Amino acid sequence: MAAGDSDRRQIEEIKSRIDIVDFLSRYIEVKPAGKNYKAVCPFHNEKTPSFMISPELQRYKCFGCGVNGDIFTFLTEHEHIDFVEALEQLAKEAGVQLEKRGKSRNKHLDILEMINSLAAIYYHKQLKSSAGNKAKEYLKSRDITKESIDSFQLGYAPGGKSLYSHIMTKAKFSKSQLISSGLFGEKDGSIKDKFYDERVIFPIRNSRGKVIAFNGRIMPGIDFGPKYLHSPETPLFHKKETVFGLYKARKALRKEDLAILCEGATDVISCHQNHIDNIVAPLGTALTEEQVQSLSKYTKNILLFFDNDSAGQKAVERGFLICTKVGVNSFAANTGKYKDLDEAVRDNSEFVKKAIKSKQDAFTYLISRKLNQTNLEDLSQYKNFIKYVGILLQHVETADDLSFFLNKVQKLSGIQKNVFSSAVDSIKGGKFRPPSLNNPTPQEDKSDNSQINPLKNFEYYLLGIILQSGKYSLLKSLKIHTKYFSNKTVTSILQAINKLRKKGEVTIELITNEIENDTNLASVFENLVLDSQISHFVENTADINKECEKVYNRIKKEYLEKKRQKLRSQLLLEEENPNSESESINSLSQEIQKLTRRMNKLM
Repeated sequence: MAAGDSDRRQIEEIKSRIDIVDFLSRYIEVKPAGKNYKAVCPFHNEKTPSFMISPELQRYKCFGCGVNGDIFTFLTEHEHIDFVEALEQLAKEAGVQLEKRGKSRNKHLDILEMINSLAAIYYHKQLKSSAGNKAKEYLKSRDITKESIDSFQLGYAPGGKSLYSHIMTKAKFSKSQLISSGLFGEKDGSIKDKFYDERVIFPIRNSRGKVIAFNGRIMPGIDFGPKYLHSPETPLFHKKETVFGLYKARKALRKEDLAILCEGATDVISCHQNHIDNIVAPLGTALTEEQVQSLSKYTKNILLFFDNDSAGQKAVERGFLICTKVGVNSFAANTGKYKDLDEAVRDNSEFVKKAIKSKQDAFTYLISRKLNQTNLEDLSQYKNFIKYVGILLQHVETADDLSFFLNKVQKLSGIQKNVFSSAVDSIKGGKFRPPSLNNPTPQEDKSDNSQINPLKNFEYYLLGIILQSGKYSLLKSLKIHTKYFSNKTVTSILQAINKLRKKGEVTIELITNEIENDTNLASVFENLVLDSQISHFVENTADINKECEKVYNRIKKEYLEKKRQKLRSQLLLEEENPNSESESINSLSQEIQKLTRRMNKLM
């Protein structure tokens, strides 16, 4: 829902009346951390607090799972309500009278939700009636309980035009509305049910619990039509973004800090019956990047639990590649001797729970299985194995992750890791040089500055300390000059602070106003203000001024070193040139000596 000027005005008024620290204190225990507050994150399992709250920004961010926002986003995520509900609840608390809202939500979507809801109720009633006896017997044969039938609102489509006839008794929907819902088609000018043959129906819900689509499984003994039939793409339903069971699993995903991905709907239902609730399934097709992105809002850990066959291994390979690209941790397990997870959990739920507990990281799982199928003494198989590892690691972008994977494959295979590094370089189409995390130096702007670790980058580190300590006067006392900074983002924020300082007052709110039109600056600024590591340092360091001076000297030294290296290159060229004049050589030598003396003073 896009907020208009009136909405934004009311939202800002509500935020000004409700302090975020006080509000979040009702849900979580918060403790002071310098100018900020910290807490154990309520959205994922952790022991060390990494959830930071800024009373100045009136925002929060968890540096463990990445969730961030204000009182509105917190309430919607924590209570699993939509924005409109959160707005009404917070407005009431703040004593803000909401203006009459126009029809900001697309009325067409409301109608489609209504049609889907009516269809889910109808199918469920059909299953519970005598017409659904055959379907009930089938579900019973799969050990699906009555409680699960009601909990997942499973249904039965008797076929023909039964749903169409029922829907039209509830409201006079237009032909275009019915077809747009995905539940109906048109043939020879006549409307017909999408699920026109006898099928067990599995409703598909979004994260808010609204029915947005259906999956129909043909009844045993019927040999026409596809075995599984999904709703088509609609304005409500985008298959590549949706997983089955998310609404049921969402709380458990956060509680366990793990999302289990399995093959299908019956796997999910059987696991729920055995108290394995943090489980979802793609909708009959290969896992997509969008589905993993959706799950990453709840947890950064995904267990790929697929069948123990070649297709299952391919699914884990695809899952690992996608998880690596998205930036979440992937693990793997398989069903062992069982055909699928549904069969495994029904026969031996303890086996499944043990497999979940003893899960391997997906890379180790894949490499171990691949090595079992490979003869490294055979040159062709050796080359294929090297290429296989290169393909798996093509999306790895950080030095820590790459080092872990390369060390792991070297240990498992006995092949030197530089061989695999070359394979990765080749597949990526160029030399792969991840940033070093062991030698912190100022870096040029990245495409995603918000992810830079300020403790590994002196320019971000210095700016973060100044922002969180509120010692803006250091810009004057240390004579901080932006010419020494290589990062344009840091430079821009420092210039904004200087501009305000010259006007007479600097606050987080005023800096925010100065940079709010640049989304990249605003994102980096917010991360630095909330950064938990900097907060810990500011909170536990007696002499902030001295630390800032030391860091600024390091920045200047890096700048001077680059300048000196450039002069040395020029001097080398002059010395090798027989036509060079001695004055030019002497001048360069003197400049290098001056820079060296300046650098020595900074040590």
